[in-house]
Amino acid sequence: MHVARLSRLASVLDNVHTEAFDTNTWFMLEFRNGEFCGTSGCACGWGALDPELNDQGLQILVEFYAPDSGYPAVPVKTVRVNSLAELLDLRSVGLRSECALVFDGFEGMEAAMRFFDLDFNTANWLFGTRDHVETPADVRLRINELLAGAVIID
Repeated sequence: MHVARLSRLASVLDNVHTEAFDTNTWFMLEFRNGEFCGTSGCACGWGALDPELNDQGLQILVEFYAPDSGYPAVPVKTVRVNSLAELLDLRSVGLRSECALVFDGFEGMEAAMRFFDLDFNTANWLFGTRDHVETPADVRLRINELLAGAVIID
């Protein structure tokens, strides 16, 4: 387990508003009726936009698709972003986008596992989707419990 990185992520979550937190997506630029209306992301997504964790290799990969792209869709543009400001600059591209968590050639939960040096069960317990609304404080509490040795994941 990479204690320093998990500790940093816990502190990052202190500054994430509940309404901008969504465990069902790594990160998302939200649009309604063609108008930008905000951002949301999970703990790892917000972590990837933190300068310290980003400098260590945790990033968001944004793939843009043509609105009429078929299946399987092929991205027309792919960008790795290093900050929330860079991600927000991309909102004017005007194409459908999807964001993924990346680290060291790995994507998604595998990237989170490798970045934080966790096994699948522990990473899923910390960062996996839930059937109820989660807050940044919920994830921060689980990180702190893990770091304190107060929980054992099988």
